[in-house]
Amino acid sequence: MFCPRCGDEYRQGIERCKDCGVALVVELPKDPEPPPFQPVTMLTTGDPLRIEMVKAALDSAGIDYWVRGQGLQDLMAGGRLGTGYSVAFGPARVEVDPENEADARKIIEGGEPFDEGGPPESAEGALCTACGTPVSEEGEELCPACLEGEKGEALRRSEIQRALAKIHVLIVFSFIGGWFLAPFAFGRAVQARSLYESYKLADRRLLWRIYLAMLLSILPLFLWAYIIRWIFFGV
Repeated sequence: MFCPRCGDEYRQGIERCKDCGVALVVELPKDPEPPPFQPVTMLTTGDPLRIEMVKAALDSAGIDYWVRGQGLQDLMAGGRLGTGYSVAFGPARVEVDPENEADARKIIEGGEPFDEGGPPESAEGALCTACGTPVSEEGEELCPACLEGEKGEALRRSEIQRALAKIHVLIVFSFIGGWFLAPFAFGRAVQARSLYESYKLADRRLLWRIYLAMLLSILPLFLWAYIIRWIFFGV
């Protein structure tokens, strides 16, 4: 027997709690289970630059977030060609705690997310989400320096470098037995070349790395064609 108020246990035959004076029960009521955590999706996009901008803004505001699917965008051959995001896995999603939804939405939509202790309001309009400087044109989120300068170029360059790293992994596996991965590696290299052109980068070293990846991605096909010919025909 248990007291439903204080939780004390009593032996059989006692009907009321001596401390609380309430009737005892055979079993204590179970605590209700908390509702499952459901994060709120604030942004759905395949643009890596847009995702990095939002992440930087949420970090500066001290808002916790989760990015789902960002690492899957370039996992398969074809990547984002045609749609801007992976057709197999869908676009990436930035999610936040429901308690922070209002502030996060103000950040993403270009409003002022801070009630106190945040960056000062600008008399000239909105602030750049990357560096905090005033943005002259209404509706813009990045200042011209961040949009066209070193920060924006570094983000674009890092995206291509990550794609090249995954291409190198495919090339290695295609050399050691997975010859069927070579066309996928070549397709990813062609995609990296297209990204380089669309981003209008001027990094010639990065461009030559892309060309080298394209060349290396087709070498396993010739290697395994020679091996198969030697095994079956002896020449």
